[in-house]
Amino acid sequence: MHYVDNNLGLENGPVIQLAKISLLVLSILMTFGGIIGFLKAQSKASLAAGLISGALLICSYSISMRNSVVGILFGIIIALLLSITFAIRLFKTRKFMPSGMLMLLCIIELLFLAYVNYLGPSA
Repeated sequence: MHYVDNNLGLENGPVIQLAKISLLVLSILMTFGGIIGFLKAQSKASLAAGLISGALLICSYSISMRNSVVGILFGIIIALLLSITFAIRLFKTRKFMPSGMLMLLCIIELLFLAYVNYLGPSA
């Protein structure tokens, strides 16, 4: 089953729909991760980073609802920046939790979105 992208007439298949959902899921995970970091360690930096990254991913999801190509490209950029950020934190702290886990999650999202982007808008 294919869906039509709003205002553009581009077909959106089930893989594109899954990519959009993955952006939404990652935004929720990042937001809750920041809240948990604040509640557990009183880390205002974790709260701010979680809320900002969650908001950016929600923006990517919202954009993808109107233009899947642009929204997914925006998601790729965000996932790349988050992957780099968490990799730096992992190497500084040498603790897998939470930096390593979040880095892996962002890398998986990055690879998935890049694959969907490679397939094109009718995937």
